[in-house]
Amino acid sequence: QITGFISRAETLFDLSERIPRDFGRNMEAQPGETELLALKRIDETSIKLQKQGSYLEALECMERGLVLRQHFFGSDSDQVWSACKVVGEMCNLLAMTYLEQEDFHLALELLKKAEIVTERDPPGRAVTCNNLACYYRRQGKLRSSLQYLQRALKIESKLDKVDNAADTHLNACAVLSQLGRHQLALDHAQSALILLQEEMFKGLSTIEKGGGGKCTQ
Repeated sequence: QITGFISRAETLFDLSERIPRDFGRNMEAQPGETELLALKRIDETSIKLQKQGSYLEALECMERGLVLRQHFFGSDSDQVWSACKVVGEMCNLLAMTYLEQEDFHLALELLKKAEIVTERDPPGRAVTCNNLACYYRRQGKLRSSLQYLQRALKIESKLDKVDNAADTHLNACAVLSQLGRHQLALDHAQSALILLQEEMFKGLSTIEKGGGGKCTQ
């Protein structure tokens, strides 16, 4: 029986490094200078808090920045949905951190926020569904976990590119195995193996072409 479970999230450091680019984008033009300055200060505070390791406080700043973007640029603007993407990633990262610490209430609250802000971010929504599946499995709610994994698989099937594509199948394999549905678990394990082999061959091909291999001493 497979017991491992893979959470789909980047590292907090990687996300922190990327936020200045994502949150500072497209801030010229429409609102007045004072409004943009207020937004810039909120973004800078969020970045500073992340560097200090105060991630929940940083998230609160990001949410305030999101509200301001909705007010300044409109709810349907690219600025708002770009900010939603970053907020969703932070929510997922923090949720998995608190899940590891067994703070289940806060983990679920963060994942529900991520569900809302990834409405137009299919890859982010797939990650959120995977992480909700992880949460429900930790709670012993295997059927709910499986439902979220099925949602993630449906989303990923429509994407041109999925990072770590095998993970969702491995997670589904683990849950199905616990539910005693071993044939279906095996099917997902085989799907994961195929995807891992494809990733390995692509990596080898890239190295042979000189595009991705790097020798380090």
